[in-house]
Amino acid sequence: MASKNGTVGLGELRTKIDAVDTKLIRLLSERFRLTEQVGLYKKKNQLPAYDRIREIQIAERRKRMCESEGFDPETGKAVFQRILQLVRKRHREIRDS
Repeated sequence: MASKNGTVGLGELRTKIDAVDTKLIRLLSERFRLTEQVGLYKKKNQLPAYDRIREIQIAERRKRMCESEGFDPETGKAVFQRILQLVRKRHREIRDS
């Protein structure tokens, strides 16, 4: 609810952040389920866990997406670098199992 001066209150902002966090968790969960399938595919087909060309392509795409959404591309890059580190780690675990 807006305060007397028309600004949104801290509680409302936090509620909105919590809702976004819920969506992020659901999307990340879906993403990691899909990348698990990719890891299994790579193992079955003896492909490397790391695909440099693919990662360069998606990095460029994500940078453009960040720019079009008004989101700092460097922050987006850092977030996705961490996600990709976790995915590559899991792919190596799958490969070595």
